[in-house]
Amino acid sequence: MFFVSPNQLVASHDDSADHSGYTLLIHPDFFLTYSLAKKIKQYGFFSYSANEALHLSDNEKATIISIFKIVEEELKSRIDDFSQDVIISQIELLLNYSNRFYKRQFITRKAVNSGLLQKLEDLLDEYFNLRKLAIQMKEKSTGAKRRKYDASVKEEVLKMVLNGRPVKPKSKSSVRHGFLYW
Repeated sequence: MFFVSPNQLVASHDDSADHSGYTLLIHPDFFLTYSLAKKIKQYGFFSYSANEALHLSDNEKATIISIFKIVEEELKSRIDDFSQDVIISQIELLLNYSNRFYKRQFITRKAVNSGLLQKLEDLLDEYFNLRKLAIQMKEKSTGAKRRKYDASVKEEVLKMVLNGRPVKPKSKSSVRHGFLYW
C-alpha cells in the first residue's frame, strides 16, 4: 500500500505484476470544510517515495480492505446529507490505521534501518574525512603558492626601492637585518 500526494507521478515498469486492489482518489476540495484538510498534512507517508510502501500483514490488509468496502458501499448506495461526513470519517480512519501500521513497520524494521543508518554514518564520516584532507591539501598548496607569490612581490618592491637594481642578498640575514624588514 502506498500514498501519493497531489502532482506526484507514479509509474510501474513491471507489466507482469498484479495491480489488483483498491485505489482511492480524492479531490482536495472534498476535505475543504473538514478538519482533515489541515490534519492530512501531518501524515508524513504522503511524501514517502513509492519504494517505501506500507507492507501489510494479513490482518492489517483485512482492516484496510474493510474500510475501502465501507467507502465503496457509501458511494454506491447511500448518497444523502451524511454521506460526505461518513466518507471523511472512513478516510480519516484509514489514515490513522495507516499511520499505526507504518509506525509498526518502522519498529519491526529497526534492525535493518539501524544497519542502513550505520552505513550512512560511515559514508558521511568517510566523506567528511576526505573533505577535510582535501581542504588541508588545498591550504598547503595555497600557502606554498602564497609564500612564493609573497617572495616575488617582496623582490619587486625591493627593486623599486633600490631604483631597479636587482636584489641578490648574500645571505638571508642581510635582507632580514637591512633597512626593509618583511
